[in-house]
Amino acid sequence: MSELKYNIFENALDSIDHGIHHFFSSEKYPNYKGKNYKYSILHTIQGIELLMKEKLYRVNPSLIYANIDRPINDDSLTVNFKALPQRLLNCGVQLSDSWLKTIEEGRRVRNRIEHKDVSFTLRETQLLLGRIFKLIIEFARNELKVELKDHLQGDVYEELIRQINFFDEIIRHAEENAKEYATEIENTGVSVDIWACPKCQAKTIVVSTKKTKTILYSEECKMCKSKIYFVRCSYCGKLYLSTEKDSVFFFCDSTCRWGFEVAYGF
Repeated sequence: MSELKYNIFENALDSIDHGIHHFFSSEKYPNYKGKNYKYSILHTIQGIELLMKEKLYRVNPSLIYANIDRPINDDSLTVNFKALPQRLLNCGVQLSDSWLKTIEEGRRVRNRIEHKDVSFTLRETQLLLGRIFKLIIEFARNELKVELKDHLQGDVYEELIRQINFFDEIIRHAEENAKEYATEIENTGVSVDIWACPKCQAKTIVVSTKKTKTILYSEECKMCKSKIYFVRCSYCGKLYLSTEKDSVFFFCDSTCRWGFEVAYGF
């Protein structure tokens, strides 16, 4: 090859292939498991970003650029990853809630790897990668009319499907346990809801609907083992899930903060 030349789709497939390679290598080389997971995330997230831009390109080549109202050349910036899902939605591309959540989680994790300290449990990383690979397969099939298996060598695709099915089964089992736990609590006369973990998206967080004055308390997600905080708005009382510990006062938004300050003279 006399030059480095990939179109958007080829570039996406190359990144995905490297992401899968690092994913499988994590089991082959346990001493480098964390490092391989890190590179698997970086490559696969880059892959899904490029697949999404390939979809935009097929709608209209100009849509991949950040500012389509200015002259376009080789140095023009493309739409950033955070704005990419909305650009697709505006073009009529259907993105499910589960897809959007996976895309956003992947974007945030990649950003932390590239720009901050990195601290993830291996289980949390495995589950995220399982969801990302599933998204890649579904997006390529539904939006690009491409089967990923046709672009992977040997039995790589079959092994990837086995891994994805394994992760799905783990999640189903955890969610069934959460439902059983919720039923036990409801049998005592306490009303509960089951919420999705903000980290792994598994519906395993059993929450009492009874209002309390508690501002902050915590629980461990039974799926990804992440520390989950329950925070209640200091003004309107609405309950939220978070993965970061907030201060004594928590507010849904600026409106509630303003209302609280006015009501209590802050």
